[in-house]
Amino acid sequence: MKKDLLHTPEGVRDIYSTECAEKKVIENRLHDVCASYGYNDIQTPSIEFFDVFNKERGSVPSNEMFKLFDRYGNTLVLRPDMTPSIARATAKYFEDRVLPVKLCYLGNTFINVSKYYQGRLKENTMLGAELINDNSLAADYEIISMVIDCMLSAGLTEFQVELGNVAFFNGLLHKAGITGDSAEELLRLIKDKNYFGVEELLDSLNIDDAVAKALLELPQLFGGTEVLEKAKSLTDEEECIQAVNRLEKLYELLKNNNYDKYISFDLGDLSEHAYYTGIIFHAYTFGTGEPVVNGGRYDKLLGQFGCDKASIGFSITIDRLIAALNRQINQIEANYGNANDLRDKRNAMIDELSEIVNLETSEEDMGNNVSNFSVRINGQTLVSSYSYNTLETVARADKKNYSDAEGLYDVQWNSGQKFDMYSTSLSGHLKGLIDIRDGNNGEHENIETDDDGNNVTDSDGNLVLTTAPAADKTVSYKGVPYYQAQLNEFAKIFSDAVNKIMKSDGSSKGISLFVTQPNTTVMSAGNITVNPELLKNADLLAIKKEQNDGESDAKIMEELNKLQSEKIFAGGTGS
Repeated sequence: MKKDLLHTPEGVRDIYSTECAEKKVIENRLHDVCASYGYNDIQTPSIEFFDVFNKERGSVPSNEMFKLFDRYGNTLVLRPDMTPSIARATAKYFEDRVLPVKLCYLGNTFINVSKYYQGRLKENTMLGAELINDNSLAADYEIISMVIDCMLSAGLTEFQVELGNVAFFNGLLHKAGITGDSAEELLRLIKDKNYFGVEELLDSLNIDDAVAKALLELPQLFGGTEVLEKAKSLTDEEECIQAVNRLEKLYELLKNNNYDKYISFDLGDLSEHAYYTGIIFHAYTFGTGEPVVNGGRYDKLLGQFGCDKASIGFSITIDRLIAALNRQINQIEANYGNANDLRDKRNAMIDELSEIVNLETSEEDMGNNVSNFSVRINGQTLVSSYSYNTLETVARADKKNYSDAEGLYDVQWNSGQKFDMYSTSLSGHLKGLIDIRDGNNGEHENIETDDDGNNVTDSDGNLVLTTAPAADKTVSYKGVPYYQAQLNEFAKIFSDAVNKIMKSDGSSKGISLFVTQPNTTVMSAGNITVNPELLKNADLLAIKKEQNDGESDAKIMEELNKLQSEKIFAGGTGS
């Protein structure tokens, strides 16, 4: 009997195996960019109350939402849009925050799209960031910069971020007195670049010719910086002029940081989300007909949730981004494109990386003009085709040497797998730094113990440090720990020699000149100090060795002077 196979509903799909792994790689790369800008993670529920996304909030139309009901009869929806969810959560948890709030997220959205969008997924993974309580130009710049850095981190080199400003369109609407359904229809026509549809609608409305001309220009008002000059020539409306001025200032900031090559302008680039109030943008690349990034400023949305804070953010459609990357790769390979420039860049990166740590590279021909390029460190995989691992630092749980500073780090793979920092085959800058930091000539410095396992102390009751061959594989190079151990040994031997002389006062008044600092028990170069008892009472300082009536006994000074020439430490002298 043939078993019926279960399949997914229309518009959703399973992601597994290599595709799932590659998707996680992209997600991690994008998240790393957000984290580098100081954004903190937030996770909102997939199910929200319908009111969070109602028409007044300016989110997606009601008929494109997946609706359901709870047991109390409340209308719920599968989250169609991340921004209102973030706005709701921010209003609840950060209402009293004065400083800007930086949040980033990764989650799925659900839109019940119509047949008009045939082939478009109904469930998409979105990654984005929101900068709350900051209406400055610097905030606009930060968000756009993050978008560009995200695109670059994903592996895209050919893309454009189209900048617009909803305030320019809104200013024209206000001057023309267009509201309601007419305003919504006009927005849709301009967004779709439907010049003739805009012309027909404007002809049916009784508005000023100059304003109508400006509105009619919007579908074609896209390109370079010349677009901004033309926009300002179309109207004297103050809201419109300020909108263009903001774009000009933003462009100058981006240009100063070499982001201008990724920037273009489109004053007709609008959104079906009515909550946008200022800067709006979309990022495009070849291989997909829809934007991979959407974003903009929504200064009034949080006010609808009882928290009036200016905000700007963006969202990346991960599925769309991956589809674009795959299509670009396939296009190049299908046409047997020349990848020499990319190979040169890769080789330069490999050369740069090999200065840090020695690498092994290999390239395997997979057929059909496709190859698998791999990079390994000590036999462990760093890069394999489209996947990669990373090295990370982890705080040491235990010191290798007693005198090691607190807070030292070891290196391991992001998977948790051990990275052999002390391998004899390791070389490069990383190896050199490890040798300097951890090198103790193949020994570890520990507190000396006797045959019974008890700690050994000196005559003053201080614990004694000693070095012994390391049981595990360690750095044989003489680095900081080695010389620290030598200094510790010298401090111990020298202090013992001086203290022995000082305590030989015939009156038995003499006490140790050198002791450990308060709250320490090991005599070392780092904690040796003069006995505080001598600072309180100088009479305890030994000045002579034999008790007599004269003052000519200078044997203590003579013995101290001998330390200059006596071999008290590893063949050296006290001097």
